[in-house]
Amino acid sequence: MKLKKYQDYSIIYFSLHGESNKIKLSDEDISLDELAELANGAFKDKIVHFSSCETIKISKRQQNNFLYQTSTLLMSGYKEEVDFVESAALELIYFDKCQDYKMSNSLEDYMKKHFKGLIKKTGFFMVHS
Repeated sequence: MKLKKYQDYSIIYFSLHGESNKIKLSDEDISLDELAELANGAFKDKIVHFSSCETIKISKRQQNNFLYQTSTLLMSGYKEEVDFVESAALELIYFDKCQDYKMSNSLEDYMKKHFKGLIKKTGFFMVHS
C-alpha cells in the first residue's frame, strides 16, 4: 500500500460508509485492524481521518492498538451517524487547523473550545499518540 508519490502528504482521508470498527467498501468491510495491517507503515507520523459514520466508535484499547500498529500521529473521525453537510463543514475547519497546529493536543483543545456543539452532535473524536 506504500505509494511513493504520496509519502509527503500529512493527512490520510477515508471518505466511505462505515460502522463501528469498520470501513465499508462496495462489496467488503475492512476492520481497523485489517486496515492497519494493509497500511504496512504508510500511516507513520500522519493524521488518519475517517469521514464515515461510527468507524471510530471503538474502545480505548482498540484506539491505542491502531495508533501503535500504524505509528499514526493522530486518528480522527466520528462515533455517531453524521449528516453529510455538518461533517463536511466541520472537516473544512479541522483540516485548515491541522495546518496551523503542530501539537495534536493543541488542535484538539482548539476544536473543542470553538465547535463544542457540532462536535457533540456528530460524535467527532480525535485520539493521538
